[in-house]
Amino acid sequence: MCFGGFLIVGGKVADVVDARRAFAVGLVGFTGTSLLCALAGSAELLLAARAAQGTAAALLSPAALALLTASTEAGPGRRRAIGMWTAAAAGGGFPALNLTVIVGSLLGSRLIALLSARWTAAGGFALITGGCLVLAFLPDVGVPTGRLLTAFGLMGTGLGLASTASTAAGTDAAPAPHRGVASGLLNATAQIGTALGLALVVPVVAVAPSSTSMRW
Repeated sequence: MCFGGFLIVGGKVADVVDARRAFAVGLVGFTGTSLLCALAGSAELLLAARAAQGTAAALLSPAALALLTASTEAGPGRRRAIGMWTAAAAGGGFPALNLTVIVGSLLGSRLIALLSARWTAAGGFALITGGCLVLAFLPDVGVPTGRLLTAFGLMGTGLGLASTASTAAGTDAAPAPHRGVASGLLNATAQIGTALGLALVVPVVAVAPSSTSMRW
């Protein structure tokens, strides 16, 4: 909550005090609060440390993206850097999904040069939709492995493409004095979108009828 809630504020701070300084402060703060989380001796201290950790990360993340865009010229070089940035963010979770997010992210910079960021993002969204449709008809028991991997492959590749395209378009359109807040806004919308998606989908899944008869 602290991470998502302070991303735009962190981006604005990076614009005001300089992205390099904001990155350094955020990195020190994140490292220190991570150590505090590891050493916390009570639930209250752990909760406070996690809140501080999220706030430090909200300063660190947009400052890092602002530094990346400031150190590369608009064009193929920046698109490749953003693709690597998106690929590096693919951590945790299901390995097959992470791998395809990395592939989509690295492929995205090339597709943007060929098709434009708009069409690359549209293709990514189409792949995500296709993967979701595959998952929607999975049986309750005896899930076919090939079908599950296909769904994650489609969604991961689409997520990598769409993330790279939206980040490239958003940062290219932002003037230099506002790169920090633009980076924070991009990250914040991703966090908010994930939260809203879960809030909408989880209740639907909880009441949806089973589909054990639908199988490839």
